[in-house]
Amino acid sequence: MLDNVEDPRQVRSLLGQLRSGHVVITTRRRVSWPDGVVRLPLDLLEQDAATELLIRTSERSADPDERLAFAALAAELGYLPLALQQAGAYIREAGIISNQYLKLLADHPLYMYRASPEQDDAQQTIARLWNAHLDLIRSRNQNAEQILRVLACYAPENIPRDIIGGPGVAGGPAILDALRLLASYSLITLGEQTLTMHRLLQAVLVATDDIHSHNATGGPASPQLALAWLAEAWSAAEELPPQQQTSKYQLLGTHAESLTRHYSITFITGEHDWIFPKVALFEYEQGNYHRAEPLARHAVAITLAGWGKEHPDTLTTRNNLALVLQGLGRLQEAEAEHRAVLGIRRRVLGEEHPDTLAGRNNLASALQELGRLQEAEAEHRAVLGIRRRVLGEEHPDTLISRHNLASVLQGLGRLEEAEAEGRAVWQASRQVLGEEHPDTLASRGNLALVLQGLGRLEEAEAEGRAVWQASRQVLGEEHPDTLISRNNLEEIIRERTKRRRIETCSRLGNLDRNAPCACGSGKKHKRCHGKGR
Repeated sequence: MLDNVEDPRQVRSLLGQLRSGHVVITTRRRVSWPDGVVRLPLDLLEQDAATELLIRTSERSADPDERLAFAALAAELGYLPLALQQAGAYIREAGIISNQYLKLLADHPLYMYRASPEQDDAQQTIARLWNAHLDLIRSRNQNAEQILRVLACYAPENIPRDIIGGPGVAGGPAILDALRLLASYSLITLGEQTLTMHRLLQAVLVATDDIHSHNATGGPASPQLALAWLAEAWSAAEELPPQQQTSKYQLLGTHAESLTRHYSITFITGEHDWIFPKVALFEYEQGNYHRAEPLARHAVAITLAGWGKEHPDTLTTRNNLALVLQGLGRLQEAEAEHRAVLGIRRRVLGEEHPDTLAGRNNLASALQELGRLQEAEAEHRAVLGIRRRVLGEEHPDTLISRHNLASVLQGLGRLEEAEAEGRAVWQASRQVLGEEHPDTLASRGNLALVLQGLGRLEEAEAEGRAVWQASRQVLGEEHPDTLISRNNLEEIIRERTKRRRIETCSRLGNLDRNAPCACGSGKKHKRCHGKGR
């Protein structure tokens, strides 16, 4: 058996001398081997097998609660056999439980990745093995090492290959040589469009090295370089058709979120800092509020440090954070943030500045969600009055105020007023913005809900169906607005179906009040019983 062979040339002459028998070669290199050598790649363990390895190695009990905890630890270790063995041995020798090991891993990653079991080879640990590979790579290709450290700043999976190196360099021979070398040591896994890096390798790179320092060639630190590549890719995607652009942004958004954990905030605003508020807004508009929150908070911290609390950019990022909190249902926090931003805007910009009016509009929306409808109505009417006078009747911001007012009137049960206002807004939006503009579709969708409330279900279904179909074409099947319009339509259809059943019962009549209705629902509809016609 030949263990841990780094280069096939080291064993070529030896293999040529054999006339019979078998030789087992172990290696971490994915390279070409001599003819006759059969490759048997060993992949990561499956979840159940990884959990079982942890339990057996740690010699712990396997009750249901403990097994769930071990499964969580196995996932955190990425199902890597060596890491699982290392963790299991440590748990056994320290006499701790898996949750304690997870906490140690979070609090002291460098120490835990280096900790070897007693009576074992101290070099056979995750940190030391990967550091040995890094030493070899550094001696062969410093560009490959720098790329690896940049990749450690992104999310571990689905890293786009076309962003590596930046514009004009990505996909070039120098980049491909570096990626080939990294893949040969199993430090990354290459796909046609994306690549994957094991999460433990990322953790080791972050824990064992200062990724915030400048690289060996004097270039920018890894997080700055990672941010630059991502920002350039985001800008390039602006030229793509809408559907392709959305897909690209969704792919890049995950890596922007990961960068918030590595990118230092300084008092000097960086060239590519704009990417954080940009991605936060995209994720918010996609309804990915949990992903949007860390991005929005990072954007606030950057603008606050770089520009101060009264700068327009700081107020914009704080406003967007409040919207994200609102989307997450944390309405008290959202209201507090909206009020804080609005107070500064009123003092610095004045009562009639567009940003001040936008802040009042957002505060009114938060109040509406909190159920404080009278306050929301008063705020919306005040904003609408100023926008009508300053911006004009057909300005998009004026139409938004009218749309929001109609929504509050609906919530207050003043449905006739809500219908009149909603229909007027829809007609104006069609003329100013167009039939398929998202704001036009939103107004039409709200009108459908008002018609439902008025009991005009046939009209409501027709409007709701039109909005859903247009949203599918314009926004896509999975956009939050499309899903909302579909849900609203289904609710209208359910109500229409129920009403038809009741009407059927009324026509057929039913003299026995204890018998189920003739509609077949199995229910006793009170209004359906009585004398038949």
